[in-house]
Amino acid sequence: MRIPVSILVVLLFSSIHLSGQEVFMDALTTKLLDSLETRITVLERELPRLAETRAPSWFFKKRELDYTLFLREYHRYLFDEDLDEAQRLVHSRLVAARKRGDNDAISFYTEYQQRIAREIGNQQRRYQSLFAKEKNFRREFDKFLDAGDEYSLQRAIRMTDLAIKYARERNLQTVLEYLYSYKKVAEAAYYDLNSEYDLSKLTSSEAFFFKTFNPLLKSDSLEMILEAGKLVENCLAYDEKYKTILGKDFFIMQQKVVNTSISDYYERKGNMNHLATLGGQLVVARMDTLNREGIYKWHDNIIVIGHFTPDSRIDNVKKGEAIMAADQKLMEYIRVNRLAKLGKAVEFGSTALIPYIVDRAQEDFCFNPEVMKYQYRICYSKVESLYLTRQISKFLPPLQFDIEMGTP
Repeated sequence: MRIPVSILVVLLFSSIHLSGQEVFMDALTTKLLDSLETRITVLERELPRLAETRAPSWFFKKRELDYTLFLREYHRYLFDEDLDEAQRLVHSRLVAARKRGDNDAISFYTEYQQRIAREIGNQQRRYQSLFAKEKNFRREFDKFLDAGDEYSLQRAIRMTDLAIKYARERNLQTVLEYLYSYKKVAEAAYYDLNSEYDLSKLTSSEAFFFKTFNPLLKSDSLEMILEAGKLVENCLAYDEKYKTILGKDFFIMQQKVVNTSISDYYERKGNMNHLATLGGQLVVARMDTLNREGIYKWHDNIIVIGHFTPDSRIDNVKKGEAIMAADQKLMEYIRVNRLAKLGKAVEFGSTALIPYIVDRAQEDFCFNPEVMKYQYRICYSKVESLYLTRQISKFLPPLQFDIEMGTP
């Protein structure tokens, strides 16, 4: 027995219990979900009596209850824009109906399978319209952020995740830059709500910040040092939104302090051996996610992590292309930061390509789907002179290491 949504919508509904979700609901969605709740209550009350009397209508009422429970869950997913979960829900119900050979249920869930496919297309178009101007996205984002409750902040995070997904599909790099920033802001607000820390106080007073920060940083526990890093990261994102008293530069400096503390921790634990002795330990089985694209120090060595698109298919030529790209990246860093008085050419010596393990095989490069390019990691033990190399490395952040493996 089919239960048309049009009939369910017009059912009488009970008083609304306000939650974070329902604060944002339009009147029609509220009415629909409340009518479904009312119908579920009625059916759950009737079914035991019908079962006792073995009434023939029990089967039809039970089917109606199953459909109504499905509709309640389906429409909540739709409102939350969690279409992946809605699609999984429909698929699981359709598979079960096919196993039972229930033609009525197959027809019912097939219709919703088609509906969710249309909804996914509608969602993509909606986000494309939000991309037209950043202020369009920010206006909707701020609605959830300003509400500040658990549900609203989860929606803000989901909203940025969906936006990032569609922006990647369209290769909108400029849009992605501001979306990543919005996601950090939403995650910081969620962190502020659920952690023991008060980001408003932490970002408004050095004394209050260091009272919380220093005990974490000075701990001999890596977990506590990483917590200090997470705290700084969220303070920085909070500042991005609210332009706090301490300011961006203050928290960027504290990030460097945390990175140095992590480096010191591994020095104490003896996990950072010389490159020549590491061999396979420096090889990781994935793209380097701890150390994003940039320039780092490792002991007295300089590590350049970057991306390139090889022009050649010959391995040795591709290595040369990667080294040239790294040379240019390092030269530009030295020039912009005025770290040395360099002539037209700089002598780079003892350059080593740090490999990866991809599908159990050693590879010189690892493909990064985020930027559709290959990532490389190149180690310089000498730039002009050992003295200059050491001087340059003083200004660089240290490589971060995997907690369990002790490897970059």
